[in-house]
Amino acid sequence: MNKLNKVVVAFLLSNVSFFVTASNQNTSEVGAVPYTESDTSMKSSVQNTKLDVNAATAEQLVSIKGIGPSKAAAIIKYRNEIGGFTSIEELVEVKGIGQKALANLKLFLKV
Repeated sequence: MNKLNKVVVAFLLSNVSFFVTASNQNTSEVGAVPYTESDTSMKSSVQNTKLDVNAATAEQLVSIKGIGPSKAAAIIKYRNEIGGFTSIEELVEVKGIGQKALANLKLFLKV
């Protein structure tokens, strides 16, 4: 699966809940409901789908928008040197990650 497909799958899994409705002809139709901030059960589910930056592999990190192979390697190297991140904000200590990138990464990573 290429990087774009992984990103699309991650997006769909984290932002859409699926439901099945039965029609009058006893067939099923599959539809999708957009995620809303007010849906606390879905919000909790989305938070649980974030990657743990202390356990994520390079392949998993590369699947995140804004992280390429060299940045994934830098995250893992830094993680190994310091013994693991204690907060997601520590990512700015990794070469190539600034505040703007951190804001995006917070959507996909957790400690």
